[in-house]
Amino acid sequence: MADDASSSPDARDADPSSSTGSGPLRWMLYGLGGLIGLVLLATVVLPWVFPPERLKRIVVPQVEQAVQRDVTVGSIGLRVLPFPAIRITDYTVANDSSFQASAAFSDNHAIEGDALNIDLALWPLFTGTIEPTTIELIRPVVRYQVAEDGTTNFDSFAATDDAPADTTGEALPIAVSDLRLREARMLYDDRSTGQWAEVGFDGQVRAVPGDATDAIDSNGRIEGITLAYLSAPDADTTSLQNAAIDYNLLANLSAGRIDLRRFEVSTPPVGLTTSGSISNLNSDRPSVDLSIETTDADLAQLAAIVPGGVGEGLAPRGTMNLSVVMKGPLPDSTGSTDGLTLSGEGALSGIGVDVDGTTMLADLGADLSVSLDSIAVNAIEGRLLGKPLSGRLTVREPLAEAPQLDGQLAGAADLAELSSLATEDGGATVDIAGTVDYDLRFVGPATNTDNIRVRGPIRMADVVLPNESLREPLEIDDATVQFTGTGLQADRFALQTGEATMELAFTARRLLPLPEALAETNPALQVSFDFSADTIDLVELMPEEDASAPTYADLFTAQLAGTRVNGRPAEDVAQEVYGDVELPAFRVDGNVSIGTLLNEPQRFDDLAFDVNLRNRRLAVPNLSANTYGGTLAGSIVLDQSAAAASAYVRDRNASVLMAATGAPIAPRHVERLPMPDTPSELSYNFELTGARADAFLRDWTTLGSFVSGTMDFAIDGSSPLTDGFLPVAQALSAGGRSLVADGGFDADFSLPKKLVERLGVSKPSFSRFERFGGPFTIENGELRIGEWSMRNAQVQSSLSGAFGLGGAVDVDLTAEMPLSMLRGSKLSGQTGGILDRLRGKDDAVPVGIAIGGTISDPSFTVDTSALQNALKELLPRGLRRLID
Repeated sequence: MADDASSSPDARDADPSSSTGSGPLRWMLYGLGGLIGLVLLATVVLPWVFPPERLKRIVVPQVEQAVQRDVTVGSIGLRVLPFPAIRITDYTVANDSSFQASAAFSDNHAIEGDALNIDLALWPLFTGTIEPTTIELIRPVVRYQVAEDGTTNFDSFAATDDAPADTTGEALPIAVSDLRLREARMLYDDRSTGQWAEVGFDGQVRAVPGDATDAIDSNGRIEGITLAYLSAPDADTTSLQNAAIDYNLLANLSAGRIDLRRFEVSTPPVGLTTSGSISNLNSDRPSVDLSIETTDADLAQLAAIVPGGVGEGLAPRGTMNLSVVMKGPLPDSTGSTDGLTLSGEGALSGIGVDVDGTTMLADLGADLSVSLDSIAVNAIEGRLLGKPLSGRLTVREPLAEAPQLDGQLAGAADLAELSSLATEDGGATVDIAGTVDYDLRFVGPATNTDNIRVRGPIRMADVVLPNESLREPLEIDDATVQFTGTGLQADRFALQTGEATMELAFTARRLLPLPEALAETNPALQVSFDFSADTIDLVELMPEEDASAPTYADLFTAQLAGTRVNGRPAEDVAQEVYGDVELPAFRVDGNVSIGTLLNEPQRFDDLAFDVNLRNRRLAVPNLSANTYGGTLAGSIVLDQSAAAASAYVRDRNASVLMAATGAPIAPRHVERLPMPDTPSELSYNFELTGARADAFLRDWTTLGSFVSGTMDFAIDGSSPLTDGFLPVAQALSAGGRSLVADGGFDADFSLPKKLVERLGVSKPSFSRFERFGGPFTIENGELRIGEWSMRNAQVQSSLSGAFGLGGAVDVDLTAEMPLSMLRGSKLSGQTGGILDRLRGKDDAVPVGIAIGGTISDPSFTVDTSALQNALKELLPRGLRRLID
């Protein structure tokens, strides 16, 4: 009964647990149960409604029609839990078949990926509609390829195609609010330029309709960006790691406008924040109104991504920041910037550069200013190699083809530190000391530094520069060199090395640009100088050498005589010392004056000459000096121009003597002499008057001081030169006159000594003279003399013939000997008794003597028949007839 009572309506109404508040909870439970049931139903029904084959028929044809390419998928399926989604694996989009057929690239797909997940709205599935909400691409790869003819594998991508697609009536909606990419890669390969790039990143982008019609409100983040870029086949690769992009924008494409609420790019070197708007996107010249600001850019990190690095051993540091406002229409296809403005400012701070661990630049700061017309770095202050540095730099017309530089730098430097840096960088070791102060302005095109013009002074102080050509270092206490725009100029300043003090002034015109100044043909450089010194001792000036080392005069005379120097051919020795000398082609004009030039044993006082260099032809005119006790005047020309080659071709029949005597000209025979790599011809003319013959002949002949007296000597000649800058003996030609007064032959000189012995006369007869000499020529390896006279109180003689440059002698001597000398000589017995018939007479008769052999071992042949005939002429006519 109790149970029945309790189950009555009244009893239920009295039960607190069955109050009216339990109704909503019950319905909530019912709703939850229904929803769970609906999900379970969808889990069972939806895969049946959308089996894999049907999904393929929906998805693949739609994509193929959209992109006009073959599309494949590995698998495709629909899941409901935990959220409805379509998963596609191993998808590919093929390259254009015509592009593949051209064999421009391999058969790699244009697009491929490991998986594509599409999150779907649940309710539309029950109506048979697929409505994506989120698309996620896992490890997608996009390959953009450019063939050598400029065509790309995406030229026909998504092109119109009238062929119907097998869609079975289903359509794939494309409205997506969320796009995610994981481990995405984009590959770029341009065979027409050699450029190549690879970009990797992860990203999530959200785009939803905005408040206005056709507006899209979008934000997103792309992170983990890596970049590798090759600008040319032989260029270094640009790389970037761990970059990120955050943005928030509102785009209205129909209105042609994008409002950037925030656009941030962050990389390890620098961060960049942009805000503003881009409008008129549908016109030829979109307009911008943007503010761009960078964070402090780390130059060390920037250097790490520069292609090829900033240079081995270079370590930059410091920061840079910049704020820029850009307004107006962007440049059109012609590059016009009309209406566009750009203004910005920033700063450099703590800039420094270390080179192989040595601090080169430190604590540099500067103000930055940017516009379309110029980029300026002002108020530069810092330290270069520990010395103050200041200046400015402006790049004018930075968007032009040839931007112009306009800058100024002032500061100081220690030459030893600069030299050490050059040595560490692989340059030659220069042990230099001293300091320089500079204040230089430079102007010119940034794209061609050769045409930059530099003006301003460089002041050198306490400079000490060792030189391998000098025994002691070269010292400059104080000198100022002025850059003149295209050249250099220095007023007279003092140089010292050892005990020698010199002064130099110079001007170098058209030194810049260097390629034009030093061009192989028609170089632009022009140099003028003035050099003077009180005393220069070449023995003390030059590095100490072996005392037995031959001088150029030793080599010169040995070359002409065909003798050896220290057991070696003179040419071999000369090549080691003077070989590989090549004159420059630029222009030089100078004046040299030296009070005393010593080159033991030679001495030149009041030496002066000019220097003129033109097109590898060096002329030394107006040469004058006091030397060998006399006066020297003349000129020298060393020619290495194209004309010098003709000196190595000679006419063997040509003869100065034959031309002078009017002898018949033989058929022309041309001889070509061996020509060095750098043909050189030496021509000269000298006149030495009042000189000491013994000193001159000691230095310039192999015979030593064989003649004493006062010499007047003149010579005018030329010769092609060997590789060692020695004359070619068989091609040497010269002419001149040599006269010696009040002198005599050395007692040990073989030729007069043996002549006196052969004739049996007193030594002074042929060893002393009041006057000796005459004209001469040098040709074909011979010294030819014509009618030289030798006169003293006893004998008057004349000589003619030739001396070989190697020492051979072929001379005819005619001596006017008095009869008293003949009577006491060895010739008295060769007169046929005629001399005895001339007692009481002391007339002079000619004695003909042919001299042969060599200078050191001469031979003598007396023409006794001519002597007898000459004696007969002194007899009375009747006696002469009787003897006959």
